[in-house]
Amino acid sequence: TMVVLMGMLDSYQNWFEEYKEQVLDAEHIILTTLDFELGVQHPYVPLTSVLNKLGIRQSVLVNLAWSLINEG
Repeated sequence: TMVVLMGMLDSYQNWFEEYKEQVLDAEHIILTTLDFELGVQHPYVPLTSVLNKLGIRQSVLVNLAWSLINEG
């Protein structure tokens, strides 16, 4: 059983070594795209808060706001 486990670990180690640089490159691209800002706030909470404060539940404005958030 130990031999089987060691063989599995070796295959995972080989896989990791093969893809390590690609993963690091992808992480760098993501961080650069985010300007290294990892505390990204999603717009759903502030939108919901504003709509609640205004007492708006269902309207064309609400539908438009949600569409803009979801589609970018």
